[in-house]
Amino acid sequence: MVADNVLGLVQQLETQHRLCPFVKQQPGDDFAAVGDEFGLLVVAKNGRNWYPTNIAAKNNFTRIVISRKEEKGQIEIVYPEPQ
Repeated sequence: MVADNVLGLVQQLETQHRLCPFVKQQPGDDFAAVGDEFGLLVVAKNGRNWYPTNIAAKNNFTRIVISRKEEKGQIEIVYPEPQ
């Protein structure tokens, strides 16, 4: 996922979907990993190069569906949210 405000999106994912930052990677202003050892979402700042390339990240429509075994259901993330 690509965002202008990485930390804001990380906070939104935690608040709305209970998806927490990965414990082994402190979120930063330009990069964050969200999730756990079973699945991670990568959040990068708009324009940041995708390592190890020189390709700049850009925001595209993203739809993510996550199944949670313990909750008998799914969550759906649509980003950016439709206007």
